[in-house]
Amino acid sequence: MCAGLRVPTMAALLIKESVNQSVDAMGFTSALNACFTIHQLNHAHWAEVTRGELARGTPEFGVPDWRDAPPLGNGTGNNGLNVHYLEASRAETVERSARVLTK
Repeated sequence: MCAGLRVPTMAALLIKESVNQSVDAMGFTSALNACFTIHQLNHAHWAEVTRGELARGTPEFGVPDWRDAPPLGNGTGNNGLNVHYLEASRAETVERSARVLTK
């Protein structure tokens, strides 16, 4: 909101509710639930791969170190994500995970 602009409490609550209902109608809640489910499945995957030691991927399992990731928002139109970097690291991670699981 603009600095100094005061909205009556009831009006603010109604605006918030209308926005919430609109984004729910567009599938926001379903999308959020789906993303969280996939996020939790990823933790379960890494817990299995690391035999319960960690619930996340690490460089020793082929996951690039997050500190080496390119910066976000550099004007590339995709929030700075280097898609080729992600695709290459994903393929490498799947390959290394398969090797670990077959040991």
